[in-house]
This record gives sequence, C-alpha cells and structure tokens, in this order.
Amino acid sequence: YHTNWLNMMYPRLKLARNLLTDDGVIFISIDDNEQANLKKICDEVFGENNFVGEIIRKTKSMTGDNGCGFNLQHESLFIYSKNMAELRMRGSEKNFAGYNNPDNDINGDWCSADPSAKSGGSSTYFEIINPYTGKIDLPPKGRYWAFSKDTLKKYIESGKIIFKKQHKNEERGFIFKRYKKDALSAFNPLNSLFIDNFYMNQSATTELNNLFENSYFSYPKPVKYILDLINSSTSQNDIILDFFSGSATTAHAVMQLNAEDGGNRKFIMVQLPELTDENSEAHKVGYKNICEIGKERIRRAGKKIENLDGLDGAIIAHRLIGKDKLTEKDVEEFKKSETYQQYLKDLDTGFKVFKLDSSNLKKWDNTPTKDIDTIKERIQTSMDYLKDDRNELDLVYEVMLKYGIDLSYPVRKTGNEKAYIVEAPEYKLLVCTMPNISLDDVESFANENVGTYLFADRCFGSDSLLINTEEILKSRNKEMRLF
Repeated sequence: YHTNWLNMMYPRLKLARNLLTDDGVIFISIDDNEQANLKKICDEVFGENNFVGEIIRKTKSMTGDNGCGFNLQHESLFIYSKNMAELRMRGSEKNFAGYNNPDNDINGDWCSADPSAKSGGSSTYFEIINPYTGKIDLPPKGRYWAFSKDTLKKYIESGKIIFKKQHKNEERGFIFKRYKKDALSAFNPLNSLFIDNFYMNQSATTELNNLFENSYFSYPKPVKYILDLINSSTSQNDIILDFFSGSATTAHAVMQLNAEDGGNRKFIMVQLPELTDENSEAHKVGYKNICEIGKERIRRAGKKIENLDGLDGAIIAHRLIGKDKLTEKDVEEFKKSETYQQYLKDLDTGFKVFKLDSSNLKKWDNTPTKDIDTIKERIQTSMDYLKDDRNELDLVYEVMLKYGIDLSYPVRKTGNEKAYIVEAPEYKLLVCTMPNISLDDVESFANENVGTYLFADRCFGSDSLLINTEEILKSRNKEMRLF
C-alpha cells in the first residue's frame, strides 16, 4: 500500500518542482497515513533546506473516538519552496490603527515601542535621565537597552526618543518610537495554525450546499483556507496549479481572490475522470465523474462572484463600493452603476476544458508494401488526416501546444470562417486547415491583423497558389509556415 502511494507521488512531485518558478511554493495536504513518507520524499525532491514549515488545519470541532480514546481533529499541510532564498510569504495585513503623529514628526506615523532587548552588554546597560523631571530609567531586570549611548544621542536628536514632561512615578520617563515607514512588511507572517471555524470541513460542506443544494463531494477544502494560502504566496499575475483539483475549490478560491483584490491570477486544475458511485446523489443528478462536479462548481461560483451573492460577494462589494457597512439595498443600487459594469468587464471567470489524449492526426502507416491499391488507400487516408472523432479546432489547439502558445488565449474564426485566429497578446496567429482555399481566401487572410500564418499542406490545390500566397504575405511583412 505504501509503495503504491509513493510510486504515484514521486514522479508528480518531481514534475511539480520543475514547474515551479524560482520564488514558487508548493502546498501538500496530507493526513497521518502517509505524513512521514511524504516528508521524506519532499526532502529528497525539493531539498531539506527548502522545507518552509507545516500548517495544522483544524478539520472538525465535534468529539470522536478512534477506539482507543483519541480524537483526531486536524490535518497537516507541508510547504516547500523551489528556492528558500527567493521565497517571500505573508499572512494577514498588519493593523496600523495604533500609529499616529501627534507631534508632527517628519518621519510620519509612529507608536510607542519597547526600548529594551534580551541580550546586550555594558555598553547597552546605563541610566537614562529625563531632563524635565529627573526620572532615571534602567532597562527592565535581565534585559538591556536596544541601543548604545552614542545611538541614544542620535535618537534624541532625530526625535525617535522623546522625553515626557509629565508622567506617573511607575512610568518610563521617555518614549521610544516605532515608525510605520520602517515596517519591513505591511503583512504579518503566515501562521502555522488554521483553527478558526471557517477553515473547518463543515464550512466547506456548507459552501458546496449553497452552490449545489447538496455537497456531492466528500471532504472538500474550504474556499477561505485555499484563498489565504494563495494570497500568502502569489502576486496578482501568477499561475496556480492544482494536481488533485477534486471539486475545484482552488479554482473557486482564485476567482474569488481576483475579485477581492483586482488580480489576474490564472488556474490550472488537473483531475482524473474518477467515476462517481452509481448510488451517489451526484451520479443520480447526472455527474458521472468528479471532473463534471468540478466544472459545474466553477461555473456556479463564477456566477455568484459576478452577482455579488452571499458573504463572499459582500467582501467584494465592500472593496468596490468603499463602505464599511453595506445593506442589500446598497448592493442592488451599486449593480446599476457604471463601476459595476466595469467590474463585470474586468472580471474573468471563464475557463477551458482539455482532455489529455494522443495527436489529432492520423499516423502514416509506413509498413513496407508493393501493393498499389494499399498505397493508394494510404494516400487517400492521409488526405483526411484528422482522426474520425476529432475536428479542426482540436488541431488548432494541438498547433498551439507545439508552438508553446498559452491555451487560455481566445480563439476565433476568421470572417470567411475558413481559418482560426489565436488572439495571443505577443502576436496573433492564423491557423488554416481548410482544403483547396482560393486566392480570394488568401487576400482575406492577409487583411487580418496577424503576424504569423500557419497552413496545412492540403490548403493549396496547386503550386502556383502556394507561391502566390507566399508572395502576398511576404509583401505585407507576414510570416508563413506549413505544417
């Protein structure tokens, strides 16, 4: 059992490491059954020095018993980086509510901080005398000042340390400022404990019930959990890949986070078409495999985000409207505004579904033969080069793969509907597979705002048409290739 699991995980983790950017990070959720084995594999694949830490997520609050009096209420999440030196994670946003600038300090907002340190020596243990009240201060017992006498003078001159003109006897006679501008980050570190109720399994089940009127899926992850992990480790234009996407919680979280902060993150979900149980509610309503549940979840979650429905929709509405307290009437009025229309225009909840398969092209049978009829049959078959269950659009996507073009780019037909145009931002690509195109078709293609033209051999019924096409496109500084 353990060997089978290890053999399944090892190549996936090797591939995952190759796909990570230099500042990339991988989160791996695991229960107690394979936790120790996973740690050993990851140490080998990613390197022990790239182990970031372990997150504990509370999964349930109810009491259970495994037979020996132990109640398991959590699961683990291992975090590994591609390169620890490049990794920058963040937790919740820091609260600077206690910072202000009552004395108009040129360094900006500040708050009173602890001027002592755990370690030091004779140079950092001395008396500080308040020039107004004569109050003498020493570091707390067992501690030292966080600065030397020379540094103290500089702090007084710059205003980082100010003396109180009035104070109680038990109070320190000076204020040591911590400036908001000196904060290394606007965020707290990411904590290792996720124990709030909205991180538990019950929350995830409720989310699916709200989308489907039934969860249809066992042990889903809460959207808030995945969203916080993504927010802690990605920028607004990153790509998030989930090897075991299940009910597509990760896709839901990416769309939600983009709507909350205006980001443009993209997701790639990977899931085997594991069949649903014939007796399950999911199977009875038409979801024959897990992938079907995931696809429908993305559609429905996208609609809720567009319509600003529910609690998650309220979070987005707060950002867009800019009010602390919102009513349903506020949201309904906002939906009539131009700002909401712009929000819908900028929002991207679309996705494409691909199935891993062999090439769309029929394989040429190169078995040696001298039979003329067999050769004729092979030549005729090669003219209809697409497999019987494939279409022209399938071939366009295969060409995109081979040219390294992002499959998420829009694909549309040309005006004469005889070719496809891939709307890549770097350059637009025209792909034509139509047999026996005409010179008028070529002229129509040439008028498109496209940089590169790809033609199948069968597009050209004669050598003269091929030559004319090359000349027409060359005269307009277009690139042409055959496949």
